[in-house]
Amino acid sequence: APIFHRTPVHFLPALMFLKRPVTWLQAFTRVGGTIAYAPNFAYALCVKRIKAVDLEGLKLDSWRVAGCGAEPIRPETLETFAETFSRIGFRKEAFLPSYGMAECSLAIAVTELGEGMKTTSVHGPTLWEKGEARVVSEDDEDAVRLVSCGPQFPEHEVSVFASDDAASEHPLAERAVGELRIRGPSLMRGYWEDAERTRESMSGPWLKTGDLGFKHEGHVFICGRSKEVVIVNGRNYYPQDM
Repeated sequence: APIFHRTPVHFLPALMFLKRPVTWLQAFTRVGGTIAYAPNFAYALCVKRIKAVDLEGLKLDSWRVAGCGAEPIRPETLETFAETFSRIGFRKEAFLPSYGMAECSLAIAVTELGEGMKTTSVHGPTLWEKGEARVVSEDDEDAVRLVSCGPQFPEHEVSVFASDDAASEHPLAERAVGELRIRGPSLMRGYWEDAERTRESMSGPWLKTGDLGFKHEGHVFICGRSKEVVIVNGRNYYPQDM
């Protein structure tokens, strides 16, 4: 971004943010920042650690893209952040939930610009027991809200396959949970000097991400990592839902 678009970029030491999250918002105010990305926990930490008195003199009305990715996105986290900091100009429409990987340099799916966070409620027991995302009302007592990471990036493709589909021959139907696999011009050729790991990660032209999810109305939804799924009495549970 700074080279191609000649956009000035300001970096904040991670440890400084962890110690005093308000320094992130102070930097926005000082430089008139417009774009920033952070994982879910960073937005949660701001809500938890920044006090009302710390907001004196701060402004977030210039912030037009608040990207969120790198870990499971919790709708409650982003909603609380937007509500808490709307008083100093933050707009919920700035949220841009996304999905990316270093192996795809970097974007895979990105929410539509300026439309904010989008969620879908699915039936929890069906999701965990059958691997199917059955859409239900938000008021359903078994509803689980999942955040959309948006449609696939232009010129790239995201499909869902069963984990044992070694050749990626049979994409799963819409709302069926499986492993997300990706292909496109941004995909890596392989891991540096690691042919064995490269072979394990590729399935023809597809990269096996190790992430479990589904597609619904053209949007990508992430359920969790395949290596982190907890199986109890034949049911799959995603750690973040616990």
